[in-house]
Amino acid sequence: MIKGSYSDGKTSKALDVFLYTTDSGRIGIKDSHKETITFHAVKVSPRIGNTTRYIEFPDGAVFETEDNDAIDAIIKRFSSSHYPNIVHRLESSKQLVVITLLTMILLGWGFIQFGIPHFSREVAMLLTDEQTKYLGVDLLKTMDKHMLEESELDPQRQSELQSVFQSLLETLHKDNIRLVFRKSEHIGANAFALPDGTILFTDDMVALADENEEIISIMLHEIGHLQHRHSLRMAIQGFSLAIFITAITGDVSASSSIVTSLPAVLIESGYSREMETEADTYSLLYMLGHNINPIHFATIMRKLEASNTYAYKKCLNDNKSIQTCLGEAMQSREQTKADSESLGNYFSSHPGTDERIQRFEKAAANNH
Repeated sequence: MIKGSYSDGKTSKALDVFLYTTDSGRIGIKDSHKETITFHAVKVSPRIGNTTRYIEFPDGAVFETEDNDAIDAIIKRFSSSHYPNIVHRLESSKQLVVITLLTMILLGWGFIQFGIPHFSREVAMLLTDEQTKYLGVDLLKTMDKHMLEESELDPQRQSELQSVFQSLLETLHKDNIRLVFRKSEHIGANAFALPDGTILFTDDMVALADENEEIISIMLHEIGHLQHRHSLRMAIQGFSLAIFITAITGDVSASSSIVTSLPAVLIESGYSREMETEADTYSLLYMLGHNINPIHFATIMRKLEASNTYAYKKCLNDNKSIQTCLGEAMQSREQTKADSESLGNYFSSHPGTDERIQRFEKAAANNH
């Protein structure tokens, strides 16, 4: 006898009853006019913890009970299945639960670490230039609203650099890339490429250069990022991660926060070592092929490195010139915690800086 409640499937009324079994494998409801029915004709819900179990009859009637052990005993006695209550067995095994959890963590990590980047690379290379424009436009608008200000760079200097940039594009036979300038105390000296083909230089970045060739080397580096669609791949990775998190957790708000923070992610998290190497190679090959000394890239990179030191920032606060402060910072070995915590720290997102600088210095030495 199993105590529970019974509803006939026609009304919402439920009665407290007892369910019984016979030796011949039939079940019935005590003190009712309902005929007994073979056990194989009913549907028994699987055991999940100690939640209520249901036995559904062919005519729509339902028997409910919390006596899971009794239901399990009936299944064991009359079921022909070799794996009764397999769900309950699995969830009741601590060892299996731990193994399953670890497996899911490893699979999730593997998918995020390798699956999403591979998927993003394939998708990015399939998209047309027209399709990628829609991503960058909104990103730049968001950044203009929260991180960037209108450039204070001299209009003549902007025009000069635009002319240099257009000359580069002509030799590269590209007409889908544009250059913009912005001021940002939040980001500092930096340059980056957006998925739609926009390359952005901050005023502080331009101020670091003594020669146009230094700016050109960075322009080429950012064009290299666009050539390999690195920023687009990062954007797709962000969207893919948001979808993955939503699928796993069902939390739409968590994934939304990833999408809305994408502009900051593109600046702060930066590219992988592989992506940086590809962009460096693109810049280096162009410079070698067009008689531009690779030392210019090494020089501007060292300046960028120096511009994030405490010595440089302290020097600027003393109202000294940028070039004077760069010289002092390059000679100083003083570093503080503020260097690594600075949001505008270019090198937090550009790994292997010394190695990259040495590569260009070596190329310059071998080429001259």
